Amino acid sequence: MIEYNTYEKIKRFEKHAEEFGFIIAPYRYTTSSSNEQLISLMPAGDKYPVYARDAQLCTGTVEELEMFMYGLQWMEKYLTMINATDKPAIQRKEQDVLNQQLMKDLSK
Repeated sequence: MIEYNTYEKIKRFEKHAEEFGFIIAPYRYTTSSSNEQLISLMPAGDKYPVYARDAQLCTGTVEELEMFMYGLQWMEKYLTMINATDKPAIQRKEQDVLNQQLMKDLSK
């Protein structure tokens, strides 16, 4: 049985992961001797098109993966703050990658 605070923490983590375009998956290469419950973040749908759909982008405990996502959020805000990029530019580049992948698949 888990505590209610732990349950709430996991629900917040799932929501945060979904907002960033990740799905949560069990870590594939765990050993039975490990006491920690490791999980992985994988791209959901067409988000992060340069990665394979089954790529485990980051693996760790819930707390470690929360810190990873906070780092992504900070990076995105920082790049926007210094006018290096913005959300529409990132989305445009991701769409370019998706289009290139589609053209490659169609030419086979």
